[in-house]
Amino acid sequence: MFLEMLLLATLIISYTLAVYIIKRNLSILIDLDMDRVENLKKIIYLLSETGGTLLYVPGTGEITDPQSMVSISFLKKIIKLSKEYGIEVSAVSGSPFMFKVLDEALVNADYISMEPFALAAYVSGKIKREKLQTVIYMGLFGAESFLMSESASLDKTFQFAGTANNDQLPFFITSTNVTVMGEDMFNLPAALSENIYEKAAILASDIVKILIILFIVISGVVITIANMVES
Repeated sequence: MFLEMLLLATLIISYTLAVYIIKRNLSILIDLDMDRVENLKKIIYLLSETGGTLLYVPGTGEITDPQSMVSISFLKKIIKLSKEYGIEVSAVSGSPFMFKVLDEALVNADYISMEPFALAAYVSGKIKREKLQTVIYMGLFGAESFLMSESASLDKTFQFAGTANNDQLPFFITSTNVTVMGEDMFNLPAALSENIYEKAAILASDIVKILIILFIVISGVVITIANMVES
């Protein structure tokens, strides 16, 4: 019971501290991928001046996959931002369930195939045919991502990518303009949000990790000293 109460108190204190840090704009204490987000905002703004279309690819994962959930959350932020600039957003999905979610959020969403390389072939062809200037890959990807990103790279298309799949990261890093890796991908929706409480939730989790590490270190030192005194 004591440990549960201690954990609850730690979570409350961490979240409260995170809200205070963000409200006070203590940017030196927080890094929520703001550089990457600002870079993406600039690209979307430039896209609005040329009247181009933004293509969103949410990966090949099912809707129940954590990366797919984050991808949908990030897409909602992108749609909101695009509406402010008057940009059309289209999406391509390799999952029928993901397509249903995209279709409800977007007017122009295409379902291709659950076969990853069929999806890659369609995306590569769409980029070339429509001369797309900006593509966002966000979610679960495999080797097929290299075909999409390399093809777009040859056409000088700006590419923003994010995934938590470590086996796939090298493909994005070598062929896209901006790559968000691992845990940072899960922070992106909060980083793009104007809601300070969403940002605070991400920062609070980092504060909890720091407190746990300090607790382990201090406990180890105290136990070591106690054993030395007894002996």
